[in-house]
Formats: sequence, structure tokens, C-alpha cells
Amino acid sequence: MKQSPKYKLNWHDLLKGLLIGAGTGMAMFIQESLKEKGFVFHWQDVAMAGVGGIATYLLKNWFTDNK
Repeated sequence: MKQSPKYKLNWHDLLKGLLIGAGTGMAMFIQESLKEKGFVFHWQDVAMAGVGGIATYLLKNWFTDNK
């Protein structure tokens, strides 16, 4: 798969970032549910975890060279 050059992002980076964000939000949901020993869903916490996952992935790709 093509990687974007340093200091640039492409559509693949964005799609992967969204996938990572969804996975991060899902992990947050599972963690909270296990901690509370029941089905717990806090929209704000899950959304913030997802946004953090997306931002982290995109920042990592922004500063990573394609070599």
C-alpha cells in the first residue's frame, strides 16, 4: 500500500485513522463496561476516545517518512 510522504496525508491515512478511531472508541466502551460489570455506554467518553485515536494516528503519519 502506498504511504504518503513526510508532512502530507492521503485518503488511505484518513480511512485508516477512522478505523483506528472506531477501534479506540470500541475499546473504551468495552473497558468501561467491564469496569462497571454491566452494559455502560457514555457517548461523550467513547467519542472523545475515538477522536483521540484518529488524531494520534494522523499525527503519527504526518511526521513519519515513507521509507
